[in-house]
Amino acid sequence: MATIAEALAIAFDHHESGRLAEAEILYGRILDADPHQATALHLLGVLYGQTDRPKLAAALFVGAIGLVPDDPGLRYDLARVRLILKDGEGAVAALRRTLALQPDHAAALFQLALACRSVGRHGESLRVLERLLTLQPDSLEARYLADRAVEREGRALLERGEVGRAVAR
Repeated sequence: MATIAEALAIAFDHHESGRLAEAEILYGRILDADPHQATALHLLGVLYGQTDRPKLAAALFVGAIGLVPDDPGLRYDLARVRLILKDGEGAVAALRRTLALQPDHAAALFQLALACRSVGRHGESLRVLERLLTLQPDSLEARYLADRAVEREGRALLERGEVGRAVAR
């Protein structure tokens, strides 16, 4: 009989090789043996996210976070499925926690900028993009989004009659 660590390794190999049904079965068996196995919860959540089951993925990520609250990868994965579920506020909260744990997590910064934008926090989105560009000055995606945010903010200032502020930018 395999240990949990060995079963996780086998399940992960199936997962990486695209044998998702086999990986799902093994993750399930591991969790039957140890419902508090955070790695199995996390990886099964990833698998559910990959197979269009974001609600189940989110539930597993929350369970794993309860066991390993300081894992930025778990927080990031939770944020990604919350974005898929159109829970922008939940995604923003999870991404902020990710960045509190790992401030230089470039992917989390990019996703936070998108999440802030999705909930109408355009100024915050721009500040996050500026922070990202200090880490990755050559990021074309971040530069494009930042330029679009500046254009949008400038138009909003003009529409509100705050021409002086718009010109000063």
